[in-house]
Amino acid sequence: RISFLSTAEKPFLSKLALQMKLVVFTPKESPPTRQLYVIFDGTVRYNGRTLGPGSTFGESDVLLRQARVRVKAVCNTYLQAGCVGPDVIETLGDEFPLAYWSIRKFTIFRALADYMISSLREAKRRATLDISRVKGDRRDRRPSGEVIEPEAKEVSRHFAGILNLGKVEEII
Repeated sequence: RISFLSTAEKPFLSKLALQMKLVVFTPKESPPTRQLYVIFDGTVRYNGRTLGPGSTFGESDVLLRQARVRVKAVCNTYLQAGCVGPDVIETLGDEFPLAYWSIRKFTIFRALADYMISSLREAKRRATLDISRVKGDRRDRRPSGEVIEPEAKEVSRHFAGILNLGKVEEII
């Protein structure tokens, strides 16, 4: 069920599963970074998204050694997950280079998507501040009163469509 592991060889998946540690976190607790988590039960808020059973998080922390920002997850409910660290994945990568490359490729694209989303959020924040200084504007507004620039909405929808991220309004 995990998309980026769907092409991995079965022996790789077996060894990865055997190396996983089972962990449980309480609501509002933040799982440690630098781990790849596979959610078995519960929900967690990670990078602006709510993730549930079958989802993963922490890929970029594990596989991008020079990640500038480590995103913290916060549990919404009790969370049961399996986790592995970067050393396990790199060791398995020596034995299964195709599976390792597949995971790295997914991680790079996910990191790019996360970067673009954070850049769009920052651009939207700046545009909102600039526009809020102008009196009498007739731009779209959210129920909270926040201004949404038409150009920013269109760019956001375009990138969300390319990256298959879902509704833009939920992301930014």
